[in-house]
Amino acid sequence: MPDRAGRARTGLCRHAQHSHHALPAAILGELGADTKPLLDVLETGDSLGFAPPKEAIEHLRTCSLLVLSGRAQPHSALEAAALTFTELARTPSLALELGQLLHGPMEMLRPDMALILARPVGPDAAAITRVAEAAVSYGLTPILFDFGAQPPVDGAITIPLPEQTGLAAVVTLLPAVQRLAIEASAARIGEGFGAPLRSSKVTDGEAP
Repeated sequence: MPDRAGRARTGLCRHAQHSHHALPAAILGELGADTKPLLDVLETGDSLGFAPPKEAIEHLRTCSLLVLSGRAQPHSALEAAALTFTELARTPSLALELGQLLHGPMEMLRPDMALILARPVGPDAAAITRVAEAAVSYGLTPILFDFGAQPPVDGAITIPLPEQTGLAAVVTLLPAVQRLAIEASAARIGEGFGAPLRSSKVTDGEAP
């Protein structure tokens, strides 16, 4: 029975991903973009996300603030995870593009905070690596979602992802970072996890 439930859940998640990304993929295809990597991920990728390490969950469970940062398109997945964690963990979370983080907010980083970074392949990887190394020197243990087999950062928790770029990287990162945010939130809240205290998911609740 658990296997059947798991397969059903995987199917639902994959259907949701297809529904969410099908239109952008179709538009990009009509504009001449190569959408094969994106479609391949949608067909074969793990729609539930990679299982996060226990130590990563523990860092988010106890942090005073979560900061997430990346470059280019994959950063959009971190923005989604920041909202998820803020809502479910009832804990402040900020998603800052790497340039924004480096332009001042690095000053706030301290050991009781958690930092999630997405390291892409290509020239932007070096900047993410430098920030991860700096964070370690500040007493943090950064959580590094790493696209491709790149050199590890001593003192960081690395979550390896398949080498992808562009929207394929977004679709790969999104379920992985969302799963980490959700599992850490559940560990943090315990009983009552997922039950809103001050907000409504009903659209009418947003009306004046």
